[in-house]
Parts: sequence; structure tokens; C-alpha cells
Amino acid sequence: MHLFPKPATWTVATYDGFTAATFLGCRQAAYRRLALDAGIGSGDRVLDLGSGPGTLTRAAADLAGSSGQVIGLDSSPEMVIHAQRLGGDSRVGDVARPPFADNSFDVVVSALALHHVEPEDRDAVFAQAFRMLIPGGRLLVAEFAPPFGRLGRAVARGVCHTEIADDPRADLVDRMAKAGFRRIETRRSGVLTVVRSIRPV
Repeated sequence: MHLFPKPATWTVATYDGFTAATFLGCRQAAYRRLALDAGIGSGDRVLDLGSGPGTLTRAAADLAGSSGQVIGLDSSPEMVIHAQRLGGDSRVGDVARPPFADNSFDVVVSALALHHVEPEDRDAVFAQAFRMLIPGGRLLVAEFAPPFGRLGRAVARGVCHTEIADDPRADLVDRMAKAGFRRIETRRSGVLTVVRSIRPV
């Protein structure tokens, strides 16, 4: 028995409630930091994979400005409709099979989305990000950082399911490297593990 249902079944209200509690009311500030960490600047073309309610999409759009383009892609029509109501270009689609051409984006970002993807499809997400980025393009992925201590991790598994209670760093780094990304960096930022990399020129 878990306090929260399996993430794949979450509604917009469940997701918003969970993330608001997790970030202690500072979700927008945390996502703006992610957009800054991704190096998004004026005029950039940005893709947000697994964009959910569009929080990171909107933060990226603020930095890319009117001369840039930011697209959110999510498999949940409910999430996309919610994101569209809040503003921004959000579309329904499969993050493992995105409908965009090669070299379409300067930056690809993804926050708290990869654990929703079936494990057998996760390599495809990174391969597709590599394909869609220009040479020298940047990838940033953020997932939940594991709680500190054995007790904290045990509680997290009971509350939130294993896929968002374990340390994702080694898996993310391995999948990025396998897809061809280089200059891979990891760090912890509050409740998030952040992994950045570059598509080689």
C-alpha cells in the first residue's frame, strides 16, 4: 500500500499536490534554476520531454524569449491541456518517439519524467535527444534525489514507489554515455539529482 498511486496513474491534481509538497512551495524557483543550469538563452530552440503541467517549459520560454521556441512534449492529454491553459506550446506525444527532425533543438530538458517511461524505452529517449540536438547542443535531465539515510529511503519506497526513491545518477550517466553524449556532469540540487551533458561537435 502506497500513500500516492503509481506515478503513471497520476492526475494533474495528484501531480501538482505531490510536487508542491516535495518542493515546499518553491517548485517554480527550482525549475527556473534547472532552465538556467541548462544554459538556455535568448533565441534558443528548446524541447521539454515529459513536460507534464508545463512548469519547466514556461521557465525555459522565459529565458529563450520571443526569438526562441520552446515545445513541451508529454504523453498525457490531461497534462497537455492543463499546460496549454497556463500558456506555452505543449503537445501530446511519445518521448521515446518524438516527431521532430534531426538537429531541431539547441537544448533538450526533462524533469521528473524519465521514471514514468518504461525501462526498456529509456535508452530510446536519450538516443532521440541526441538525434534532435544540434552538434554542441545541451541535454539536462533532473530526477528525484534519494532521501538521506536508510530510514529515509525505506519511507520513500513505501510512500512513492521504488522508481522515485532510488539514486538515479549511475543509470542516467550510463544511458547518456551510451547515446553518445559527452562532458557528463552530475550534482544534487535540493530534492533533485541533475545530470547535464553535451552532444559532441
